[in-house]
Amino acid sequence: MGANASIDVVVASGNVHIFAGVYLKLDFSSNHSQLTGYLRAGGSLSVLGLISASIEFYLGFTYYFGPPCSIAGEATVTIEVHVLFFSASVHPTLRREFADPQISVKDLLGPADWTAYCEAFAA
Repeated sequence: MGANASIDVVVASGNVHIFAGVYLKLDFSSNHSQLTGYLRAGGSLSVLGLISASIEFYLGFTYYFGPPCSIAGEATVTIEVHVLFFSASVHPTLRREFADPQISVKDLLGPADWTAYCEAFAA
């Protein structure tokens, strides 16, 4: 789902957009399912058809079910500039992945901390 808005005046035109989505892949044969969510946002501007610039931001996260569980995230920013016959673009990307070593919250806390945590939620 998303939205897009545009404007066009005599000397310039531009638009902005934002989209978000979720994807669920269930694979029962190999037990490697995944849940992915993403966000895309950006915009562009053109002046007299001679100069234009655009920027887009993409952020996506994926949780992989099944042994071993892991979480991966990726962010990309794309910038494009066009001036007459010259154009340039850059799109740096950052990706990180974290594997689940099967450690629970209880394993990260000491016995006294775990007791205090449990008592905080006791009725």
